[in-house]
Amino acid sequence: MTRLLFNQKKNPKTLFKHFNIFSFLLILCGILMPYNTITAQPKIAILYSELTEKVGHTNSNKVIDAITAWELFFMQDKIPYAVIYDDDLESGIDDEFDILILPSVNFITNEQMEELQNFLASGKSIISTGSKLFYQENILDEYQNLETLFGLSNIKVMDSDNLSFSHSLIPNNLNQFRMYDDLILQITNKNQVLLCEGVNNNQSCGYIFDDNNFNSDKSSIIFGTFGTGRFFWTGFDLDDVIGGKSDISTFKQLISDAIKWMDNQPDVYIANFNEALSSPVIVTLQYNNALELELIDVLQKNNIRPNLIVTPDQKVSKEILSKFSNDEIILELSGDDTLNELIENFNRDYEVSLSSILLGKKILENADFNSLQTTGINKILYKEQVPGLPRIFNKELFVIPYAISENIPSSNGVVNFLNYNPKINCDVNTEDELLEKINQIKSKQYNFTSLTELGKWWNLKERFAYEIKYISDNEIEIWLTNKNSISISDLNVFFNSVVVIDRKSLKKKKKNSLLEYYFDSASGAIVIKLENINSNSLNKIKINFTLI
Repeated sequence: MTRLLFNQKKNPKTLFKHFNIFSFLLILCGILMPYNTITAQPKIAILYSELTEKVGHTNSNKVIDAITAWELFFMQDKIPYAVIYDDDLESGIDDEFDILILPSVNFITNEQMEELQNFLASGKSIISTGSKLFYQENILDEYQNLETLFGLSNIKVMDSDNLSFSHSLIPNNLNQFRMYDDLILQITNKNQVLLCEGVNNNQSCGYIFDDNNFNSDKSSIIFGTFGTGRFFWTGFDLDDVIGGKSDISTFKQLISDAIKWMDNQPDVYIANFNEALSSPVIVTLQYNNALELELIDVLQKNNIRPNLIVTPDQKVSKEILSKFSNDEIILELSGDDTLNELIENFNRDYEVSLSSILLGKKILENADFNSLQTTGINKILYKEQVPGLPRIFNKELFVIPYAISENIPSSNGVVNFLNYNPKINCDVNTEDELLEKINQIKSKQYNFTSLTELGKWWNLKERFAYEIKYISDNEIEIWLTNKNSISISDLNVFFNSVVVIDRKSLKKKKKNSLLEYYFDSASGAIVIKLENINSNSLNKIKINFTLI
């Protein structure tokens, strides 16, 4: 029996089932035509696990609570959905629904597991929150179904005596879920939250904090693909997030973005950074009397332009200050009433023109951006626990989270900072340690850059639009609009067709010349490499296909 909530709209005809011929043609033009964008309303089902309710013994109300949380979520966003039961799933739901929600489903039958695999294999999607998917019978590998279904590995229960724990939300490399703020979620530990160590080709949306220390090996939020199907897995349920309104709102936004990502329609996106800036790392030097001129020279000679962090109360060596451009000096401020005055005083005393400041997060929330810009400030760093992505305010103000690390960075889709605080240590040469870390970071394919170069790229990226347009039953176009006054080079366009593609038939052309491309195993997308996108231009990648 299926319980329907709201009136479910009929899904528009499926755009593609299978491709056998693809041709890509890049056309440069300047006139926008009124083509329709591909849209579809996915049909969503929530599984009410009667077996879990019957077998479960730790918290008899957990199933009801989990279902209720999801129903409230869909009702608030006016999203049509249906509640289905064990026998509905066992009879097969491939033709009825596009997305299946598994809230706190701890026990399933063999038949249900087979249907879940078939559901993903047919190109549909699953959101699993707080589900363990045990068989009722005791088995040696109790998490084998999660491993089989989602490709997870080393699944463990959160081992902590604390009533709750922290989980970061960090943007992934492509940032498909529009995460910019580096939010720390508070999650209750009463329901045996699951962690995953190692995610194969899947991607994480954040990591567990162990005793307030960032740990990139343990995550409880994973998304990825299974054949042509997609999944979004969390080791906790929707109602297990116990932080403030901001935490809950952001996590629900993440869920909403995941649903949009699962709409069974082709999508297109670009990476956070171009190839020259992929996995960016910025070196910062904390000024004190132990900082040596020789270290600065060594770094700069090795094409590393560090930033110097100073405070208003320090007497800064003008000799050291002269080693840095105005853009490379960062003034760290701890007050909020006299920000402008402190900036102006520093500029006057040292005959510089600052463009960057470092603030605490609370000070940032109360800062007057317009007023700060009058002093010449165009870059604001704010202290965070985890790395993230920049944002642009007032068209030109570059705001970026500053999460310092004294070790090798662990996240390649965000901006990492390597901070060096000079110390006098007779036993250890701390400068040599820094240089060794830099060499290790380089060997892991991270790219050292500067705030200035990073800001230039992000401004370009913000003025670059991309979308898919539906032309006819057998043709779509990817529209890439460069709204900048300069061209963009070395751009990778990720295209996910949703369905399995005959790679031998795939062709991409630019004015009858083949375009370079490859298949990205992590995202399941075709990556089209574009050497140059002209300024103020509309660029169309035309995709022709036939249905089987």
